[in-house]
Amino acid sequence: MPHTVGAADLLGFAAATTEAHGVPSADARLLADTLVTAELWGHPSHGMLRLPWYLSRIESGATTAVTAPEIVTDNGAVLVVDGRDGLGQVLTDRAVTWGVERARQHGISAVAVRNSGHFGTAAYFTRRAAEQGCVALLATNASPAMAPWGGREKRIGTNPWSIAAPGGRHGTVVMDIANTAVARGKIYHARERGEPIPEGWAADADGVPTTDPRRAVEGLILPMAGHKGYAISFMFDVLAGVLTGSSFGSSVVGPYHPTGRSGVGHLLICVDIRSMADPAEFEARMEALIEETKSTPAAPGTAEILVPGEPEIRTAERLRTEGVTVVDDTWAALARIADATAVSLPPPASTTPPIPIRNRTRIHTHTHTHTHTHTRGVPRMIALTVSLQVVPGCRDDFLKAIEENAARSFSDEPGCRYFDVVCDLSDDHHFVFHEVYDDEAAVEAHRAAPHFKTWREAAAKYVVPGSQVNTLSRRLFHHS
Repeated sequence: MPHTVGAADLLGFAAATTEAHGVPSADARLLADTLVTAELWGHPSHGMLRLPWYLSRIESGATTAVTAPEIVTDNGAVLVVDGRDGLGQVLTDRAVTWGVERARQHGISAVAVRNSGHFGTAAYFTRRAAEQGCVALLATNASPAMAPWGGREKRIGTNPWSIAAPGGRHGTVVMDIANTAVARGKIYHARERGEPIPEGWAADADGVPTTDPRRAVEGLILPMAGHKGYAISFMFDVLAGVLTGSSFGSSVVGPYHPTGRSGVGHLLICVDIRSMADPAEFEARMEALIEETKSTPAAPGTAEILVPGEPEIRTAERLRTEGVTVVDDTWAALARIADATAVSLPPPASTTPPIPIRNRTRIHTHTHTHTHTHTRGVPRMIALTVSLQVVPGCRDDFLKAIEENAARSFSDEPGCRYFDVVCDLSDDHHFVFHEVYDDEAAVEAHRAAPHFKTWREAAAKYVVPGSQVNTLSRRLFHHS
C-alpha cells in the first residue's frame, strides 16, 4: 500500500540519510530539496525514487561525498569547471550562483561543468536564475537511451534541457523536457508501480514497441517528434558533453548504475534581463504574452489553458496540504536506507485540514496612517497575495530580509498602503504576504524599486524553488 508523508518530513529524512553518507549538511539538504521538490511538482520519476541510486554511488566511491570543484578556465563571462565527480545538484547550484553573478557583470554568461553527475530536474536550477532576474538555459547530457534515427542500438542520451524566465505577477515560466517521448525516470517509476507504459514511449532490446516498463528499461526510449527529437538530443550532447570537455555519447554513465564514473556535463547560459531591456517593461511584456496565451479559447475537454511551469506550481500547492505519496517499491528502498543509517522513516502525513488564514500567526504588519479602513468609500486598490515555503534553517534570515523590504517599501513608496506577513501555526516555514497598493502603477513602482531587487536576491536563497505563488486582485473593501 502506498505511503503518504509530509513534504517537510520527507525532506528531513532524505537530508539526514544523505548526511549519514558523509555529505556536508548544506549539500545534503540541497540534494534532498531537489528530490522533494520534484515530488511536489508531480514528477516522482525525479523524486525519492532516485535517492537510493545517489547513495549507492556515494557508497561505491563513483560519486564523491564532498563536492570540491576546480576552475579549469575563467574568461570572465565564460567559466569552465571540473566537478571532479561531485554531486550534480551541488555543482549545478554553484553554477547558477556563478552564472548569475557573471551575467550581471557582462550581460550574458556561460558556465560549463564537466565530470559531474545527474542533477535531477533542470527546472529546479533555471527557476533559481530566473528569480534573480535572468533568462536561463540549462542543458545536460545523459547515458544512452535512444538509438540514432534509423538505428537499433541505443547510443544517444535523453539529454534534457530547461529554459526559465520571470513572468511578472504570474511567477516564473519554465520549460523542462527530455528529447525522448518521455523521461527515462518515468519508465522506472512505472516499473516501481507495476503499471504498463503508454504506447509510443519505448521499444524492447530488439526494437519492437513495448508497453512493458521492464523491457523498455533494457531497450530503447523513442525520440520525441521522430527524427527531430534525435537531432535535438544529438546537438545538446555537443553543448553539454563535447564542448564542456566532459563525457559524451555512450561513455556517459547513468545514476542507476552504482559504479562507474558518470562523466555528465552541463552548460548553463544566463542572460541578465537588465542588459537587454528595462526589467519592469520585460515583466509587462511577459504578462501580456501569458495573458494572451491563457485567453485562448479552450478545445473540448480542456478546462483551462496553462503556460509552462504552471501545472507544477498548482500541484505543489495541493501536495503541500495532502502530502507526498510514495509507492511501495520506493518505500521499501527507503526503509532499507533507514535501517542502514539509523534514521527513522517519515511518519504518515497529518490528516488535519489546512489552517484557515484567520488562525495563522501574524509576524508583522505595516500600514500607512492614512489607509482607509471603512467599508464605504474605500478606493478599489490592488491587493497582492504571495504564498511561499521557506527553506528549513533559513527562517530567521528570511524574516529579516522581508522586514527590510517592507520597511523600505513604506519609506520610499507612497503608493504602498499595507504589508502583512503571516505563517501557518502548523508549519512555521509556510508564509503568506498580503500587500495593498493604490493602483497598478504603484505595483510596478514597487517591482522597479532597488530594494525589491535586493529582496528577490534574498528570496532566491531562502525560498523553496517552485513554492512561490503570486495572486494579483482588486481590493473591494476592508474592515479594520
